[in-house]
Amino acid sequence: MSSDWSRELGLSPEVLRISSSPPTILCTIRENQVDILYSPTVGANIVSSKCALHLLGDTPLVQTDKTFQIPSGENLEGVKTLQNTSVRHGAIKIILDFHVFDVQDSKRNCSWML
Repeated sequence: MSSDWSRELGLSPEVLRISSSPPTILCTIRENQVDILYSPTVGANIVSSKCALHLLGDTPLVQTDKTFQIPSGENLEGVKTLQNTSVRHGAIKIILDFHVFDVQDSKRNCSWML
């Protein structure tokens, strides 16, 4: 896949939606255990801005045009995108991009969504 195509996909203005709370998967990001919310219907990886700053504050962010519709029906504008984030679940390690939104969570229990 060309980097131009993946960059264009990341800037696609589609609305990401979630209608109910998905199940969680315990993963590790930079030696910190976090609960990742797994929802295959969302179509993107999502993280709160507070959690991204707490765990990956020194990571550069790139522009995004994504919008996230939360269960109440409210639309949130994307803040930025974290690219090439290393996530580990047991022995499996993957590299993912996460779209950053101003959603509520707690620093102690950052929730990420796949």
